[in-house]
Amino acid sequence: MAMKTKRWIEDGVEYIYEATFVFENLLVMVDVLKVTPNGLEIYEVKSSTKVKEINLHDVAFQYYVLSQDGYEVQKSFVVHIDANYVRKEALEVDKLFSLTDVLTLRVGR
Repeated sequence: MAMKTKRWIEDGVEYIYEATFVFENLLVMVDVLKVTPNGLEIYEVKSSTKVKEINLHDVAFQYYVLSQDGYEVQKSFVVHIDANYVRKEALEVDKLFSLTDVLTLRVGR
C-alpha cells in the first residue's frame, strides 16, 4: 500500500484514503490525505466531538513519518463532529464536522 500511495502522489491523485507510509519500520495510515501543489495535508477523522490528547499524538506521529520520508506536510487536521450542529432536514456534511488545525491549533470549518 505504501508503494501505491507513493505512485498516486506522483500521479497527482488529489485525495487518497488510508494513505500508507513507512519510514525505518514506522508505519502510518492517514485517514484522508490531500495532495496539493504546495505539499500534503493530513486529515485524521474521529467520531468524537472534541480533539483529545491522543489525537494530537496520532497526527504528530503521522507528521513525523511523512516528513522523514521526504514529504512536505503543509497542514494537519483532526476532523471531529461539531457538537453544536443540529440537523434540520437534509444532512449538511460541511456543518456536521469541525476541523482543528493541529499545526497551529486553530479551530474552524
